[in-house]
Amino acid sequence: MPLNLLRNFSNQNKKIQILKEGIAIHNLNIINDKLWISGSDGVYVLENKNLKRVFKINNSTGIFDLDGLIVSTSYEGVWTYNIQNNRLKNILKGSPYEKLETDAFYQDNYGNFWISTIHGFFRYHRQSKNISTFLEGTEFNRRSYFFKGDTIYLGSNGNGLIRFDIKELIAEDGGNDPTKENFRFFYLASVIFMVGLLIVFFIRIILNPVDIIVDPPKVEVETDENVFFSSLENYIRDHIDEVNVDQIRYQSGLTKYAFYTKFVDYFGKKPKEYLSDIKEKVLKERQNEFFRKRNSLEEI
Repeated sequence: MPLNLLRNFSNQNKKIQILKEGIAIHNLNIINDKLWISGSDGVYVLENKNLKRVFKINNSTGIFDLDGLIVSTSYEGVWTYNIQNNRLKNILKGSPYEKLETDAFYQDNYGNFWISTIHGFFRYHRQSKNISTFLEGTEFNRRSYFFKGDTIYLGSNGNGLIRFDIKELIAEDGGNDPTKENFRFFYLASVIFMVGLLIVFFIRIILNPVDIIVDPPKVEVETDENVFFSSLENYIRDHIDEVNVDQIRYQSGLTKYAFYTKFVDYFGKKPKEYLSDIKEKVLKERQNEFFRKRNSLEEI
């Protein structure tokens, strides 16, 4: 249960410092030998025995250190604060999770942030900004979490203590750790370089040099998701009685964030709205077919 106020007792002068009555304190952390405080009206720091609000957000739920930045989970997204230039940023802005309550935050050694929320647990790839979700619908606790190496422990409401192995989650999500990525890149680059040398040798030594003019026709190649989206109405019609948005996303093979983003770009509307339109369209067609048959029977 959050504290309602913060007091600092001094043995010498018995002074009491209070962080404004009615302000809930959700969490505390020591960063660079300073006490940082998650309050319901923002983030505070204790400096020179004085409490100072550093920045204002809607209910900071936790404070973490990130390469010199201060990270705060909150009732609305995940915020990074640059102390040097006083810059505050919600890293989830523009995503479906921009307004979602977040609680635990962990940075691994493979370029990912791992964030628990009141509606699941997700991986945020720092470079690509792609988001992958796990255990959607699970409500994780605000203060019960622990990180050790590549293992994350999270307390939840109703599902007990859950353990995550980061490498297993990355493998499940189709990602790779940086060391393997670098090795593969070096290996592929070496192979391409050697093949290139062989081709040049073959052309210059074995074949007579000729002038080659290449002007291929411009062909628009549809991406896999465009092919999927173009046939989506037929898929919905074939499964009209049981289809839902989660099934459609699963069939697309895309992550949740990529699916919603590309869906809106292609159709100009959200998946639920599109699905509702198709179902309404099919219902009208069925009604018209029913009336047509009934009228034909009445004429007979």
